[in-house]
Amino acid sequence: MKRWVMAATTYSIDRLPRRIVAKQRLQLPLAAARVLKPLDLVEGNEPRIRRQREHHDRLSLKMPTPEPQVDLVDRLDRIRTKLERLRAADSSFSVFGSDAHQYRLRPPLPPEALSDLEKHLGVQLPDEYRLFVAQLGDGGAGPYYGLIPLDDHDLEDLTQPDLTRKPFRWTAAFNPYDWDDPCSQEDVWCDDEDDSDEEMAEEGNREEDEEAPQRQIILGVPGALYICHYGCGIRLLLIVNGQSCGEVWRDAQNDDAGLRPECDDRSRHMGFMDWYERWLDESLATIGPPQQDSPEDPRNDAQEPSY
Repeated sequence: MKRWVMAATTYSIDRLPRRIVAKQRLQLPLAAARVLKPLDLVEGNEPRIRRQREHHDRLSLKMPTPEPQVDLVDRLDRIRTKLERLRAADSSFSVFGSDAHQYRLRPPLPPEALSDLEKHLGVQLPDEYRLFVAQLGDGGAGPYYGLIPLDDHDLEDLTQPDLTRKPFRWTAAFNPYDWDDPCSQEDVWCDDEDDSDEEMAEEGNREEDEEAPQRQIILGVPGALYICHYGCGIRLLLIVNGQSCGEVWRDAQNDDAGLRPECDDRSRHMGFMDWYERWLDESLATIGPPQQDSPEDPRNDAQEPSY
């Protein structure tokens, strides 16, 4: 097989398009002085190449242009500033749950400790949460009763490595009570029917119109890291494995309300930083700016602050 190096391009006779070499295959060895050009420069081929490029340009115009992502470090700086403003504005801890954390974050996790925890959980943490824990703080100030520290498991042991290693399988709100035969589903715990019958028998003095107790069904949520406690057994979790990874969901199983994603005003599922910053914005809007009393300025008495 002969090769010809012409116009800084290497060609193999057997690899050239047949329509180019079919009529000249026998003459090619005698045409060494001729310059073989790339395919798009071959004489008579320009119209086809031009049509291909025009078609490609039309397709490019139809492709949606991705929105530029805000740099996570810039978002983290913005969150830090808002948290400092909230701490200064709410010295009396009037925001729900704030007296538990007092707007203080625990120290960030060193890279080695963070990597060890990821190995323990069997997952790589979502970028937003990982950056928050590594640069801003590991637990403390946050929505409701604050963020649960990553390096100290929650008191009820809801975050378990054997569950975080399994993928989260849902993209929309659901309730295990609505499933067909939920007790046969994976990772579902149900109280024993015999125990429920005994409890009902012991309560023979129950009024006739009183509703019988419902069988308890609890899903051990796979692929989830519990990050926040709302109270009354309702918790917020971060999806770290499987579908919806990076989103914040609300676990209201204790209230028989199932699980649902946290959504913004446009019903879009929220990631960790969106969820955290929404809490900051709503809290700041609720309490307003810090009050600075100045008796010398009569405007303080004449104009009420705008909330």
